[in-house]
Amino acid sequence: MKTLKLNFHFPAFLRSYCLTVLPSYRHFFLPSYRLIVLSLLLSNGIYAQNEANIWYFPQLCGLDFNSGEPVVLDDSQVLNGHIGSTICDSSGNYLFSADNENIFTSYGIMPNGTEMLRPGLSGAAIVEWPGRAGIYYYITAMESGWPQYGLYYSIIDINQGLGGVVLDKNIEIDAGWDVSDRVAIVRKENSDAVWVITRKYIEDAYAAFLVDHNGLNPNPVISVMPDRENHWGYIKISSDKRYLVSSYHQNIEICGFNALNGEVSCLYTMKGPVEELNEAAEGLEFSPDSKYLYISYFTNFDTTVLYQYDMQYVTDSAEFINSALKIYHNANLHSMQLARDGKIYCGPKEEPGPNADQTYLSVIHKPWIRGTGCMYEENAVSIYPNECVYSFINILVDYLFRFEWIGETCQGYPIQFKPNFIPTPQTIQWNFDDGPGSSSWQLSPTYTFKNPGVHEVKVDVWYPSGRYEHTSREIEISPSPLPLLGNDTLICNGSTITLNANCDADFFSWSTGQFGVSSITVSDSGSYWVRGRFNNSGCMGYDTIHIGFHQTTIIDETNLNITPTTCNGASGSITGLTAIGMPPFFYGWRTSPRSRLVLILKSLIFLPGSII
Repeated sequence: MKTLKLNFHFPAFLRSYCLTVLPSYRHFFLPSYRLIVLSLLLSNGIYAQNEANIWYFPQLCGLDFNSGEPVVLDDSQVLNGHIGSTICDSSGNYLFSADNENIFTSYGIMPNGTEMLRPGLSGAAIVEWPGRAGIYYYITAMESGWPQYGLYYSIIDINQGLGGVVLDKNIEIDAGWDVSDRVAIVRKENSDAVWVITRKYIEDAYAAFLVDHNGLNPNPVISVMPDRENHWGYIKISSDKRYLVSSYHQNIEICGFNALNGEVSCLYTMKGPVEELNEAAEGLEFSPDSKYLYISYFTNFDTTVLYQYDMQYVTDSAEFINSALKIYHNANLHSMQLARDGKIYCGPKEEPGPNADQTYLSVIHKPWIRGTGCMYEENAVSIYPNECVYSFINILVDYLFRFEWIGETCQGYPIQFKPNFIPTPQTIQWNFDDGPGSSSWQLSPTYTFKNPGVHEVKVDVWYPSGRYEHTSREIEISPSPLPLLGNDTLICNGSTITLNANCDADFFSWSTGQFGVSSITVSDSGSYWVRGRFNNSGCMGYDTIHIGFHQTTIIDETNLNITPTTCNGASGSITGLTAIGMPPFFYGWRTSPRSRLVLILKSLIFLPGSII
């Protein structure tokens, strides 16, 4: 018997696997093998998302989220500039950090890690080189108003030296010659490659540079934008990767984003609420479920106000602007950053003024709730004696997912959901938005969607401390072909039966080796399967049927009694025949070689002159 052998080759630090599949199980295994592979990867922990668990930011500030609650750190080396950068490994262990002059490890300044270029307000980011364990890009977009524009990168290898070495430093990216101040980073859709998105001010465009297994591609995806004056500000991408927003003094650019091809589409530009007489838009951040956008404004009265916008109206500028709700007035707030605990942390005002206190951070505790129920808490975390100025760190959007999934997003396919909540929840409930019975109380459930379409997967989490969190993400399930061969059946030995897939599909394959047809004719007993596939999505569906033979019937003539006809019109009969086999039985009789077949039970009465 031939078998199907699959070899899975993982990076050197993981085991390799080989699976052997019998032919009769191939139709079941093939649609699910990716889930098996990804489950093996998951069991080895390489999908842990703890790279953003530690923050070091100016001036000498630090937060550690590894416990699920922010712990203030006093060992930060990040002193200078507007923004800090920090990266951990997948277990949350600190690797290195940077300010606008140096790159640091636990052992001090990294070799060749001095004289780094000065990034803008949100112009620094750390990106791991996909497929190159321990190799990182440090991206710098120059500060607005600095003598030169430009986008630069340095390459860091943490496998060398004590904590790492800067291999290449301050390398200019030619296509980013007119870039300044802002960088956003997000994984390409369905890929481990990363988009580095920034704004060009002379050529007026967004530039999306892809970092993949080959490194940083110097030829970006260019999305032409309206003319925009170069000014400091922030840039954010929503967790669902559909929208990009960026602030430029009084203007806020609202854009669509395509994480598959890196394209940015400008929807419109808006200003802050008229009643605030705002001087500048400052901090930006999305709720983790992408339903709300938070914006802080610095007003002409030296006060800061916090507003919440409803993202369901984002494509209509008037409705979106009208959805603004004031959350807090006269806030000690400037920058905002979503954290690993699902809360939004707010940096203090950068300038002296009413309520300004740079030794405190404020927190939006429940950013998924509309209005003031989001629970903005002023001065919630003390970082005294250190002071926070301007920004936190720039984080890859994907590191902040509250949960993820692995497996093909096809109807009828098993999909495993992986929580990223810390600490481990005491209780968790999943709702898969797929009709009755589509819920689970397991920590990491596997669910098979019965219906195609967009489903909002909702999760309610209760932590050991008593804290409650609600979050959600949308998952789009593509339709799968639904073959229906019917119930198992029996045929007579020597006859045939036609099997029909009875569904729409772009391609069919059968267990007999036939393909490209929706029906086949068979004459042998056994199990048969058909698999249908939609070419665009790759989604498949299958069905099986067992064909058996009727048991051969034997006529027992032991008690056969034939009564012939007699004179005067009397009739004769044949009785006593017994059929041995699987009932029910029907008997076919002919009263002459050319007469029609008569179906009756067990015996025959015939008239005089009939020939049997």
